[in-house]
Amino acid sequence: MYRHNTTCCSNKETIKCCPSSIYKVTYDELIDLINNNELFTGKTYLILDYQYMYTTSINDAPVIVYGPVEPLYVKAESTNTLSSVATSYYYPGDLIQYDVTGDYKGTILSRN
Repeated sequence: MYRHNTTCCSNKETIKCCPSSIYKVTYDELIDLINNNELFTGKTYLILDYQYMYTTSINDAPVIVYGPVEPLYVKAESTNTLSSVATSYYYPGDLIQYDVTGDYKGTILSRN
């Protein structure tokens, strides 16, 4: 179980969970934390493997295209919800609206 204290949590080795740190997680780990009400309210999570995906057509055949990996920062609003505002690791000036429940590793709804 995750505990708020000054030492790093030992439940999941991939999460660096000292209270003042950014929690580094994969998308699947983040979903697991949300589903188990284990997010730290007000803390920032860096989704290490966010990647967009879309379907296009080539010669009338559907083709799935994957974009590059772009880590995203998101903030927990509660133990099981995230803010819809995200920040790109590579493009920190971009204003991103992100939905974690999208089809593939979440969805960027808009970006300015």
